[in-house]
Amino acid sequence: MDREDIRLGIRNIMNLPTLPVIMSRVLEVADDSGSSANELADIVSKDMSVSAKVLNLANLTGDLKIQPVKVGFAAFYESIGRVDLMEHHKDEDPVFISGKKVRELLGNGEAVDLRIMRPSTSQILSEAMAPV
Repeated sequence: MDREDIRLGIRNIMNLPTLPVIMSRVLEVADDSGSSANELADIVSKDMSVSAKVLNLANLTGDLKIQPVKVGFAAFYESIGRVDLMEHHKDEDPVFISGKKVRELLGNGEAVDLRIMRPSTSQILSEAMAPV
């Protein structure tokens, strides 16, 4: 498989729920004759969805002997008193908070609900994200 095959394969992957920034950077590096596979791998590795799709595409013949792990979404469940995968609790409403809301709270110096994040972790991240 040469560089052009890889570039065309990536362009032909239709169902990638990913940020356009990642894909435009992948295509930019793939088009650059001076770039390396390591540069491409570094970009792809930053996006879990793209990484899984590329690994699945590359492993069509089974040569890689690896299988990407699909973890799923997690949330806090009062019934068990901890975080668990949402697929295990289809009939139960979780305590859920979006990543955007977590970043907003931390950026404002506020603690995240302790059912979602340990107070010590919340404090460390809040201090790290505080405006300078």
